[in-house]
Amino acid sequence: MTTLFHFVRHGAVDNPNELYYGRLPGFPLSPEGRQQARQAAASLRSKPIAAIFSSPLLRARQTAAVIAADFPGLKVQVSTSLNEVYSPFDGLPAGALRANGWDVYSGAPAPYEQPADVLRRTLRFLYKVFRHYSGQQVVAVTHMDAIQWVTLWALNAPVTVESRTHFAELGLPAGFPADMRGFPVPASLTTIALQEDGQAALVSYQP
Repeated sequence: MTTLFHFVRHGAVDNPNELYYGRLPGFPLSPEGRQQARQAAASLRSKPIAAIFSSPLLRARQTAAVIAADFPGLKVQVSTSLNEVYSPFDGLPAGALRANGWDVYSGAPAPYEQPADVLRRTLRFLYKVFRHYSGQQVVAVTHMDAIQWVTLWALNAPVTVESRTHFAELGLPAGFPADMRGFPVPASLTTIALQEDGQAALVSYQP
């Protein structure tokens, strides 16, 4: 029996000061982000979604709420396991992070997270949901790093910062989840299948 996880990256954020917002409070969806969330919702509308989960951050909860509007009776469930990566760079100019390829891990001491930490909690979410919704389809609205690491895991690829430079070799866009230029794609949709025996596979990616 196969359980499908539709991982949705939140829509574009209202960020006039161009900060790396990370886990900072606030930062709602921009008008463009709301439109992107509606596009993600349209892609999911025909699917038999059994549950909708979200990161606790505002931009993810707003994206999830747009999707949930198409599924009367389903309440968005918030999971801290879907949170943004915990890093020391929150509040810095986004340009500084863009210049180093959005590497928020190198040189970050504990208790800040490394890729394995983000994957560990994402898998904790995956298996917990699997126990309750086996054989069904669920939506999880989260962030770029969580989607990157769980996808590499599903592809049996190394979960490291360096692996992000090899997405093309795995058939994914550079900087996945991103477009072919490597720019992040808000509200992209990545579907991962989990089997009863614990085997996982990437089913599809829709920018």
